[in-house]
Amino acid sequence: RRSQSGGYRGGVSIDGYRITSDGTLAFADQHFTIDRDGKPVVQFLRYRIRPDGGAEFTMVVFNVPSYERKGTSLVYKCSIGHGLSFFSSP
Repeated sequence: RRSQSGGYRGGVSIDGYRITSDGTLAFADQHFTIDRDGKPVVQFLRYRIRPDGGAEFTMVVFNVPSYERKGTSLVYKCSIGHGLSFFSSP
């Protein structure tokens, strides 16, 4: 991912994944981090890439240790070559 201002990039290694009967690639990730107030949170990230190259990234954040949902889900839509790229590792 890259911000609109070009200020950052990020990535994830795909371990487990699922390809549905319509050819959609789906995978997920999670990680612990801190929010803007310095409090611990866990982010759950879900990725769906359709056969036409369109993609959707959903992030849900929960407070730690209560696992109470924090705010609403964030959804980003992009496509391969326009906000999303794949790289293979050796």
